[in-house]
Amino acid sequence: AAADLLTAIAPDVAADLRAIRYGAFLSAAVHLHPGGPNPWRGTYAVATPGRAFSVLFDQATTVPAAVRDGQGESLMLFRGARGAARLMQETDSTIESRFLCDLHAVFPETRGRVREIVLQRWPFGAPFGYPGRPRIDDLAARLPEGVALAGDWMDFPNMDAATRSGEAAARHLLVPAPGAVDRPIPAGAGS
Repeated sequence: AAADLLTAIAPDVAADLRAIRYGAFLSAAVHLHPGGPNPWRGTYAVATPGRAFSVLFDQATTVPAAVRDGQGESLMLFRGARGAARLMQETDSTIESRFLCDLHAVFPETRGRVREIVLQRWPFGAPFGYPGRPRIDDLAARLPEGVALAGDWMDFPNMDAATRSGEAAARHLLVPAPGAVDRPIPAGAGS
């Protein structure tokens, strides 16, 4: 979308944006009933080669025990790239079944505790590097005055990168005019 908007005013930037390739993400949020052992506790991510999902994330790793006690557990199962694109051709129930079968194989302690599973398909989940990929780190320097870009694609694809780039774009666009009084960035401007 940004490439389309920039075609007339920054065609070289628009061309570089159009050349960025995106890979698929397939994720499942798994909410478990509380109780029972949680051997994954304290581990942010577990690689699962040869499984329907490639990585398991413990979403509660950074949540204080006093907050999460009694709430159950939240795990995220992830598959990316070509494997995700292939698996996304299946029905939701097939994907959920395959993910849960492998979850129970990796952590048998989850058996009988699954409260809910929410599947998300992201055909354009994240950009990836490849030979000849346009340099995106210098895009900001090539933009016309009054234009800024933000998004997770500008750095490692995650919400922290999106937030940082949004705050940087807001700071760039909210620079006071010469002689004006400096003002803080309004709450939420970088979101």
